[in-house]
Amino acid sequence: MFLYLFCDKIYLMKKKNIFNNFSQKNRKFVLGGHTLTFLGVLFLLVLPQITQLFIDSVYSSSGTKEANFGVLWGLLTNGQVLDLGQIVLWLSISFVLVAILKNVCTFFASQCYFLGASRSRSALRRACFKKLSFMDNSANIKQTFFNFTSDVTDFADIFYRHRPKMFDTLSKIVVASLLCFLIDTQIALGFLILVPIMFLVGFALERKLVEKYSEARNRKSIMFGSSEDLIENIKEIKTFGAEDWAIEKYNTFNKSHTKTIMDAGSLVQKHKFWLGVMRGLGIFMAASLSAFACFKGLISVGYFVLFITYAVIIFDACSAFMTSFYDCKVSSISAKRLGKFLDTPTKIQDNLAPLPPKFDIDLKNIGLLSSGQEVFKNLNLNIKYGTHLALLMGDNQGKTSLARMLLKFLPNTSGEILFAGNPQEIYSISSLRKGFSYVPQEPAIFEGTITDNITMFEKIDDKKLKKVIKICGLENIINTFKHKENHFLVESGKNLPSQIRQKIAIARALYRGAPVLLIDSAFNKFDIEEANELLDAVLKEYKGKTVIYLTEEPLLAQKLKKVVHIENGSEKK
Repeated sequence: MFLYLFCDKIYLMKKKNIFNNFSQKNRKFVLGGHTLTFLGVLFLLVLPQITQLFIDSVYSSSGTKEANFGVLWGLLTNGQVLDLGQIVLWLSISFVLVAILKNVCTFFASQCYFLGASRSRSALRRACFKKLSFMDNSANIKQTFFNFTSDVTDFADIFYRHRPKMFDTLSKIVVASLLCFLIDTQIALGFLILVPIMFLVGFALERKLVEKYSEARNRKSIMFGSSEDLIENIKEIKTFGAEDWAIEKYNTFNKSHTKTIMDAGSLVQKHKFWLGVMRGLGIFMAASLSAFACFKGLISVGYFVLFITYAVIIFDACSAFMTSFYDCKVSSISAKRLGKFLDTPTKIQDNLAPLPPKFDIDLKNIGLLSSGQEVFKNLNLNIKYGTHLALLMGDNQGKTSLARMLLKFLPNTSGEILFAGNPQEIYSISSLRKGFSYVPQEPAIFEGTITDNITMFEKIDDKKLKKVIKICGLENIINTFKHKENHFLVESGKNLPSQIRQKIAIARALYRGAPVLLIDSAFNKFDIEEANELLDAVLKEYKGKTVIYLTEEPLLAQKLKKVVHIENGSEKK
């Protein structure tokens, strides 16, 4: 186990750009998981020995040749001579206890791996999301990073599934092989010689498989990029009647991708076939050699069964190890792509001026064109710090676009945006966005606890957390959960009603407590009574700070001190 951990450490050092940075802090979970896994393997391998003792004890009590019970039996009986009934009782109790211990170790090992993988994945997701927020939406980024969630999941699977499985199967191979040599060296040598041969065959095929997988992912990325380009240009394609050309262009990439997938599938079947042949041959040789030794009286019937059982365990573990090794290498391709993405330099300069803690916002002659449509035209707004302002706009009139411009996700076509009297461009993006608490129309819920989603995975302030939970009326729903604030949410919050997801988003904004609270139609999911109550609580909490509420609801807009009507892209006079 210590040799494996040493190799594991070297592996992480080589991959320090991605693996070491996001998993090293959680190595205690990996160590705990490996320790429990190894204990589970030992208990698993003791079970066949108890079966061997049972078989040999029956033969011995029937008048056959005295069986070699070995050291284990001597420890269990303390050297006493037991009758058959006592033997069966002892062995039955031992079998049950060892089986329970084996399952307990396996369960807690999986929990250790899960905790380590989950924390590492959360750290990586935060880093990737932060990097994404500084990058534009150019085609090369889409092509390189078309499946962000899948890549992060692959990274976590390395630590939760593939490498734990590799350690588990390798432990079975090593320990079971040593036990076979302790029983009979000649029989062990006779069939275990196939183990290194099986590994050589597996590694040779694995290399080709990984190459095919990498090619398939690259072609899939190109295909996705091509389809996105076609979709973006759909108006021109339809205008000029070039639908057949577009379909043919997409199908060309699709056929290439499909062929690569089929080639990879063929290699997978070849991989499984040869590993299956080697597995069957190894078990056959173990059965043949141990049967011959048993007939010659060199080993007992119990040891004959033990050899076959260990052979099945060893060769099954060899096949599983090669599969896990292949899965680990494939997932490493995704992880390396993440590392490359994180190392990609951005065009954003983050060493610019910091935004002051209190600032006015001025929009001067703002114009915005989107897909050829005029969203804003000569829009002028002056928002003094501490103002509670409602911008009353119709549906699909640019509420989200305005929010994105303020947060520097979307550049305005004309005019300028000033913060504290200075152009938006002089401030660093991280500083500018820290000046806002944003509540979007559709909240983003991430995989993690309710606490994680409100605090956005940062250091927790319990007092502030309880306060925002109370303000947003989340106490009742949280108290229905067994783990309260630590209730685990799936990706996108699919296990929560839409109103609760929105309240979590509002609580997240209040917890951050930035100088400006920017709300984009965030109360539409509530009935009017609940929306009024929640908005009152939010405005009370943000007394003395700026609130910008983008809405199409006149009744809710009237709750703010100042209301501006925006129609056809400019202020309605």
